[in-house]
Amino acid sequence: VTRDGTIVNLADAATQIRQDPVNLLSNRLVGMPRFTETDQRIDPAQVNIIDIFVLTQSFETDFRRWLKNGADANTRPQPPTPATLYADFAELENVKTSSDTIVFRPAKYKMLFGPTADASLQAKFKVIKMPGTSRTDNEIRAKVLAAVESFFDIKNWTFGETFFFTELAAYIHTQLAGAISSIVLVPQGSYTSFGDLFQVGAAVDELFASCATVDDIEIINQISDIAIKQIKA
Repeated sequence: VTRDGTIVNLADAATQIRQDPVNLLSNRLVGMPRFTETDQRIDPAQVNIIDIFVLTQSFETDFRRWLKNGADANTRPQPPTPATLYADFAELENVKTSSDTIVFRPAKYKMLFGPTADASLQAKFKVIKMPGTSRTDNEIRAKVLAAVESFFDIKNWTFGETFFFTELAAYIHTQLAGAISSIVLVPQGSYTSFGDLFQVGAAVDELFASCATVDDIEIINQISDIAIKQIKA
């Protein structure tokens, strides 16, 4: 993560390290409280702690394949460990200053909406069709799902962002212009209420991903208390 809050693309990281390692390391995120994870050790004699958040291509590929194949919680791929990342990017140790400690932070995904998400983050999309549209219910459900997946494309997100349902709803309306008139998000958790998922934050090492399926998208006739009532576990 750079000083201005942008993410260093690790596809280009090796080139940046070789071309200008000092700039890559000096343009780091500063001014944040630092708490050591249980699986990390920090040298107390060091002055500067450089957090590098890493999403590897192999983990991203495995994760997306897992989502596409049904997102079975028992087979969810795990990110590389900090030790593995340290070994993979050991050359950074040769270009950092003596007062720097580099801490590799593997990327984590925060799942939303579907059955694989945490219970407090599971939800149903309730959609009202536009009167007179020629699209079938199944077509609309499939296109809503495609829009949700496109919205959460990795290229659209950085670590630690906040999800706003209003932005997703606007995007879905754009993608299905003339086919739907309204869409709402109804939480399904036992201790959640309507509106709880209109804004969701992510930790500094987290990225969002949707695990919604077509079963999480329902076509309704109107928005009513019954239509937006959660199904309690």
